[in-house]
Amino acid sequence: RHSEYELAVVRWSLEKLAELPLEQREIEPEDYDGFHPERYPPTVEVVKV
Repeated sequence: RHSEYELAVVRWSLEKLAELPLEQREIEPEDYDGFHPERYPPTVEVVKV
């Protein structure tokens, strides 16, 4: 079982994530299938915000 604090942290982080614009949340190209990383554009840089 998780503590109330742990649940609150998860809830807070999900709320913050939901506040981000969709284009920042979904950074993978539409045609990226998740199985072929070589197809991921090398010019795309992923950063932690």
